[in-house]
Order: sequence, then structure tokens, then C-alpha cells
Amino acid sequence: MKSWKIIGALLASWLVILIYMSNSFSSDNNNANDLERQLKRALRELEQLKTQNNQLQSVAEDIRKVKLKSGGNSQLKEIEDRFNKIDNGNSKTEVKDTCQAVFYSLAHELQQRKVDRDITEFWFYMNTKLEKLKTNGNNEAAKDILKTAQDYQRTLRNDMQSLYDTDEMDKWREKEGKELGELVQKRLHYIQNPKDCSKAKKIVCNLSKGCGYGCQLHHVTYCLITAYALERTMVLESKGWRYAAAGWETVFLPLSDNCIDRQGQGARHWSDPRNLVNEMAIEMPIIDSLHPRPDFLPLAIPEDLAPRLTKLHGNPSVWWIGQIVKYLTRPQPHLQKDIESVNQRLKFSGPIVG
Repeated sequence: MKSWKIIGALLASWLVILIYMSNSFSSDNNNANDLERQLKRALRELEQLKTQNNQLQSVAEDIRKVKLKSGGNSQLKEIEDRFNKIDNGNSKTEVKDTCQAVFYSLAHELQQRKVDRDITEFWFYMNTKLEKLKTNGNNEAAKDILKTAQDYQRTLRNDMQSLYDTDEMDKWREKEGKELGELVQKRLHYIQNPKDCSKAKKIVCNLSKGCGYGCQLHHVTYCLITAYALERTMVLESKGWRYAAAGWETVFLPLSDNCIDRQGQGARHWSDPRNLVNEMAIEMPIIDSLHPRPDFLPLAIPEDLAPRLTKLHGNPSVWWIGQIVKYLTRPQPHLQKDIESVNQRLKFSGPIVG
């Protein structure tokens, strides 16, 4: 009798799996990416079901053989354990596949970010209104509400962070961010190291803008973005720089291994990019006087990276500019040593801004 219960359980499990698969195919999904993902998942499940079918047939055959023998209780227990392993393996696979589907859902990512922004905006609203109440003579009541509301806001932000980290999504983001970052750095290295510098078209960037370091870094950043967009090699002219008279390369690594000057080429001043296609060198003005302004300036991001980057990061332009600055400010060994020394002395434990 016990063996028939096991067989019945096997058949019931098989039926549930078939119903589940039919439901997976019957859902109406207009999103082509989601449909493709469902199809791939269904094919994976079909392969798993084939394997499980063979395992179940083997179990059923063993049950039939045990029935023909006497004293087969221990063997029945062993067979029952085998069935449980098959069933548990199927459940774990379903959970894993569901998580993978979440990793690659753009709609899911965007909705999470919207909720995160709504929490922040609601807090700004509450804080502003209650601060006004404080100035109108309701000081104690407003302070009490503000404190409680702030506690709720912290809790909600913590909940959102937990949601971001659910199902190892943080690991997916880390992996995707690393892969995209490596891709951008390779592209920058490629355009900055042409096979023949004398034949390479160039963007000439002069570091004589009369402003502070941050402002000058903005200038160099927009020059490299222009070089990337126009597929040219950027040449940085930085001798006499106010922060290092010997030039940028005495502090940071050279922007190129083999193309660090104009190669005697004259440079044409910036104008409509369509009129500059055949010019070997283009000299960039400070961004304040840049006219016409091209579409690829911030907050624009590369079109081919946009789908992955929008999915990965809530502010894609910040990530993109960060990659440009990363390439520009790769430290020379002596600067890297100084940075590490300060880091150890001040015991920095996270990103430092300002």
C-alpha cells in the first residue's frame, strides 16, 4: 500500500509540473525580452523534466521489484529518500530561475528606483511642511512629528536597501558594473593608442583655463568625452599647469602610450562637427564658449551602452562621467603611494567626497 502512495505522489508531482509549464506559456507578455527569457527558461525546465522523468521511472521500477520481494522495507525507505531528493531539487531550480528572471527585468529595476525616489520626496515634503509649523508656534508638536517621521523614513530606506540586496541582486549589479567598466576603459585605451599617431585624427585640449582644479578637471573630462564621441585621440597640452608646471603626466598616468602631442599638425577651432570630419586636429575651447553644443555632452551617455547602463544604475550619466574621470586620473606610482599613506593614517573606511 505504501508503494502505491509513493507512485501516486510521483504522478501528482508530474501533473503539477505539467500544469505549471502550461501556465508559463499561456501568459500574454508583450515584452519581447521577457518572452525570450520565458522561452529559455521553459527549455531549461523541459531538459530538467526529462532528467527527472528518467529518475522517476527508475524509482518506479525499483518499487515494482521491491514489491516482489519480502522484507523490502529498508529498500522502500531508500527509494522514498531518492524521490524526496528529486522533488527538492526541482523546487530549488524553480526558485533559482525566478531570481534570475528578476535580475534582468528592467521594469523591476525602474520601479524599485521610483519607490526609492518617492520615499525621499515624501520625506522632503514632510520635513518642509513641519519646519513651517515650528515657526508658526507649534514647535513641540512639529518636533515630535519630525522625529517620528524621520525614524520611519530611515526604516523605509533600510527596507529599500534590503530589497535591492534580495536574491543576490547586489552580486549581479557588482558583476555587471565591473564588466561595463572594463568595456569602457578598454574603449578609451583603444582610441587613445592609435596604431599610427601621425595619421590619427585628434582632439587638442589645452589646460590653461583660469580656474581651480575641479573646474579644470571638468574641462579635461568634456574634452575626452568629445574624443570618444568623435572617435578621435585626445592630446592634452598641460605644460605650465598651475598645479604641476611640468604637466599632467607628472601626477597622473599619460593619456596615451604612443600619441602625446599633435605631431606637428595645425588644429582647427571647434565648429559644427559635420564641417570638421576631414580635419586632422580640432582644438577645443573652454566649454563656456563652445558653440554649437553637440548632443553628446553630459548628461548624455553612449547609445549602445544605454540599455545595460539604465538597468544597472539609477543615474547613468553619473556612472559614465565617473568612468571618464577614472581614466583621466589614474595616479602615477608616487601619487598612489601618497594616497595609500593618507588612507592608512586617517583610517578611511568608505568612499570620501569633498
